Amino acid sequence: MIKISKLKIAFIVVMSTALFLPVFSACAGPPGFPNEAWTPQDVIDLMGLIRNFFLIVGVISMAVFIIWAGMSYLTSGGNEQKLKDAKKRLLWSLVGVAIILSTYAIISTIRVFLSKDWL
Repeated sequence: MIKISKLKIAFIVVMSTALFLPVFSACAGPPGFPNEAWTPQDVIDLMGLIRNFFLIVGVISMAVFIIWAGMSYLTSGGNEQKLKDAKKRLLWSLVGVAIILSTYAIISTIRVFLSKDWL
């Protein structure tokens, strides 16, 4: 059984609130029109906001991981195991950057196709 500390639970609650707050606030409808239905453009705009939010969070977290990998590499002190771990951390950080950028491109492409007037 996995033990989860109170600090981890508090962190999960705070982060989930911070991540989903824009989505929950958007459920009330477009600003200034509380009783009107959502238009397709409102959904497209919401997709853009969520995409930008996750891009910013992802880039900041990847920068932290790349810096952490670089510091681990510099402080390995010739220890082969620490050097191997630092290289592995750097590799997976770069894989994360590639995933973030590819999802950004995919969501941007979907938004372009949804916002076109095809008729």
